[in-house]
Amino acid sequence: PKSENKHYGFNSAFLFPGILKHHSLKLDFSYQFLNGEYYTFPLFVNYPRGFFNYNTNNDIFKYTADYRLPVLYPDANIAGFMYIKRIKASLFCDYANAVSYKYGKYEFLSSGTELTFDVIPVRAMMPLGIGCRYIYLHTFKKHAFELIMSLNFDSF
Repeated sequence: PKSENKHYGFNSAFLFPGILKHHSLKLDFSYQFLNGEYYTFPLFVNYPRGFFNYNTNNDIFKYTADYRLPVLYPDANIAGFMYIKRIKASLFCDYANAVSYKYGKYEFLSSGTELTFDVIPVRAMMPLGIGCRYIYLHTFKKHAFELIMSLNFDSF
């Protein structure tokens, strides 16, 4: 007999004001259940920053805390090539608990910081976010760095 394929989950985010003006705290909780013997579905709950999907998990719980703050508003124009609007920083901590019926139980914990620049390249209308992320992977006791890039379509 063929078993049923089930896939469901939810994501919640709570935003709070930070200690100072323009600071914010975001708490996020996500859960996903996946029971697919014959079909695999993509995860909509991402692993904590710095980790990648090693196995197909049947259950995954994820908790995230982000504290974001502006560092500087330079409003600097670099020779008509790039306009630097804002520099932002973020502190984060991510935790996930994943269960795979095939491979067992896994726990993932990472924390770190991000530094991003809001820039407008070559007089374009669309702001671009570029920066880097430092991650400490508590699970493996390793350090990692990632480049970050985002595109803001809200200006159109």
